[in-house]
Amino acid sequence: MSENVNPTAATSETAAPAEESAGTAPANAEKRKFKIEDTEVFEDDLIESYKINRKVAKEFDEYRGNANKFFEAVAENPEILFKELGKNSREFYQAKLLEFLEQEAEESGLTPEQKELRELKKWREEQEKESKTKKELEEKQKRTQEEARIVAELDNQIAECFRSQGIAKPTVEMVADLAEQMLAEYKHSKKSLHATEALSRAKSSFGRRLQSYTNSNPEALLDILPQEYLDKIAEIHLSRKSGAKVPGIRAAPAGIKPQQNKIEEKLKDFFSK
Repeated sequence: MSENVNPTAATSETAAPAEESAGTAPANAEKRKFKIEDTEVFEDDLIESYKINRKVAKEFDEYRGNANKFFEAVAENPEILFKELGKNSREFYQAKLLEFLEQEAEESGLTPEQKELRELKKWREEQEKESKTKKELEEKQKRTQEEARIVAELDNQIAECFRSQGIAKPTVEMVADLAEQMLAEYKHSKKSLHATEALSRAKSSFGRRLQSYTNSNPEALLDILPQEYLDKIAEIHLSRKSGAKVPGIRAAPAGIKPQQNKIEEKLKDFFSK
């Protein structure tokens, strides 16, 4: 005797754990990443981007379909275009008809020689226009090539200039300082300035700016330059004079404890009582 099994009940019993496990992922689960070219993208971002792209593609298809319908309607009835543009079609056709009639009347009064001369004149104007356009295009291409050559030459010159100073990777600000000096010289004299001279001028300009920032007070450099720079400057300066080395400028003088040590001593005295 076979037992009757309820398929629905069996399905619901077995499906329940699957629904429970697929419902929500653990809160601490790591998000999956996918590498696209040189960038890693989270799975959620990919899904969101896909949804957006699908929406944009759908809207574009609708727009393209509407545009095609409009062009087909205009091809059958040009009056639709005049209506959309807010133009009077009757005035447009009258003006075109009048222009055509005037041209026909003018041609009917011309001799064959005059007609031929007019055609030759028209052909020459077209040839001159085409030649002018071609010449302008060639000149534009030459300017583009020359600009590319100058840029490459300047890049190499600036890179070599910094390498000669022991700077393998100059910052954007450093390159901008050189470019500023080169541009200023060109505006002034219409002559190019070599990167070496531009660097020298940039250093002088930096020195003047530093003097302005410190209000001509060298002690103000203590609040501008990093400590390791100050230590090195003091060390080099004194070593050149006497060969002696000194501690950092900001170091506390001998016999005088820093303010932080005083505070710590007071706290220890307070809690020891």
